[in-house]
Amino acid sequence: MLPEEIIGKPIPLIENTRGNERQVQQEALDILKSIQQHVVVVCIAGRYRTGKSYLMNRLASKKTGFPLGSTIQSKTKGIWMMCVHHPKRENTTLVLLDTEGLGDVEKGDQKNDDWIFILAILLSSTLVYNSVGTIDNDAIQKLHYVTELSKRIKTKAADGEDKDDSINFVGFFPSFVWALRDFSLELELNGENITADKYLENSLVIKQENAADSNVPRECIRKFFPKRKCFVFESPGTSKLLKKIESIPDSELEPDFVQQSNEFSEHIFDTAKIKEIKEGIPLTGSLFGALVNKYVEVIRSGKMLVVENAVKELAKIENEAAEQAAFSYYKENIAKIPLPTDTAEGLSVLHGKWEKEALGMFNKRSFEDENGQHQIQLGKSILDHYESVCRKNEEASRSRCQALIKELSEDMKKKQSGGYYMKPGGYELFKKDKEDIEKQYRDKPGKGIQADIILKDFLEDTERTGKAVLVADNTLTEKQKQFEEEQARRKASEQQEQVIQEQKKQLEQMVKDQIRSHQEHVDQMLKKAEEEKKNFIAEKEKIIAHHQKERERLLKEKNDEMARKLEEQNKKVKQQKQEFPLACAIMKMVGDIVSAGLNTRRY
Repeated sequence: MLPEEIIGKPIPLIENTRGNERQVQQEALDILKSIQQHVVVVCIAGRYRTGKSYLMNRLASKKTGFPLGSTIQSKTKGIWMMCVHHPKRENTTLVLLDTEGLGDVEKGDQKNDDWIFILAILLSSTLVYNSVGTIDNDAIQKLHYVTELSKRIKTKAADGEDKDDSINFVGFFPSFVWALRDFSLELELNGENITADKYLENSLVIKQENAADSNVPRECIRKFFPKRKCFVFESPGTSKLLKKIESIPDSELEPDFVQQSNEFSEHIFDTAKIKEIKEGIPLTGSLFGALVNKYVEVIRSGKMLVVENAVKELAKIENEAAEQAAFSYYKENIAKIPLPTDTAEGLSVLHGKWEKEALGMFNKRSFEDENGQHQIQLGKSILDHYESVCRKNEEASRSRCQALIKELSEDMKKKQSGGYYMKPGGYELFKKDKEDIEKQYRDKPGKGIQADIILKDFLEDTERTGKAVLVADNTLTEKQKQFEEEQARRKASEQQEQVIQEQKKQLEQMVKDQIRSHQEHVDQMLKKAEEEKKNFIAEKEKIIAHHQKERERLLKEKNDEMARKLEEQNKKVKQQKQEFPLACAIMKMVGDIVSAGLNTRRY
């Protein structure tokens, strides 16, 4: 649940220091850490003084929020954040990011603008690019920040520092929305009315003549952003009105502008996806905060930003949290079992249930658990705790049985210490009292798994006393005494055999536990590996489909050379799709389970 005190409160997420370095604000991290829901992250970027903050406030259903400026100075510095309940999705937080205006003449820092734009892309699930006027060649050139992406970002560390792996960017880049403000032209092409989307796509057509440099931003947008959308906004009113737009009701704004703003908001609410670090790995607010921190840490270091490394860092954080949460779930549930249990099997069944559910919880939340190390550790923790519970179960049973036998035999002990049985006919009295105690003991429920052992100890103790009583009873013949002595020994032997059978049964249950637990770990790892394979393939298919679509467009534009290069790149992605090392990964993890001792009970 999103804490009420943070809803709609704009705060700085990333600020620029005096040395013009980026720094994540702890207050923002604390807020994100408190959000355990999945997050949809919408970020807006664009030239300064183009009304970016107004659009973000509309998404937050607020007139005020992110500061709106009415002067030529940029108001937003760094990146600001506002969190609200998602208006159309339950248990989801909408994180709105408002970025520092690009091209601010007061800063004049191209490197800072590059990183602001790159962070806007990396942090968002939907990126809104805001500009004023039309999409002409000048507007395209102002999007030169996108051309810096492959110079500053890599998907994998193993590909080498100089190798361009930007063909994989589309696998994790956000959807792209171009918000075109103060648009006054007719949406018309070759005498026909067109949509805003068609207008955008036509503006991204690769120019054939004398346009090598100007084509680079077009190529990058087409190459990196698989989903593109355009909204055009007429002017909301007079310039005088714009200076106080945050206090003006919609009824006083231009109706077309209000309608266009509502359509924009509805599109974002309906289509913006939960933020993923890669295919199939959705982020909570807490993980998103960790991602922000990691990206800024790398940027401050001056190193190449490698997405794979960020994924590994997040995986470590989340897998540790998933391991602890799953173990806590197991402990909390097994602690609810009343001890002692009647049988070892009864405890084992419940242990198996909670272990399976704990592993399922872990695998639902975890990702990229290298060599299954966190699952193996979870298994060890569960095993150790189960052994502890088994010992407590034995102790609880032993204590209860000893207390019961002490209570039932108290009168008999008094008689014995008073010499009650040491008289003619005393053995029959002794024998009857002993049998009565045994019957009451056996009839008493809830004794647990130590019941037979404690009864055996009692019978052994009374057998020694019985011999003395038998010798003293002169009403019995020697033959009768031999018979009674033999009967007592037989009874003790039967009880000893019963104890042996019960212990054997418990050992057999241990073996069953081992087999079941081992198989459950293997099954869960197989399931997780298949899920990761499915996500890996889906990511590659997404890239392939996008490249194929762009290739077809290039062929229609008669740009055969670029189409050929794109097809070559697609072949590499298709090859990557076939290389998911599923079998090897599973065999390695299963081997680790065995060597880790998850199939060996120690109690």
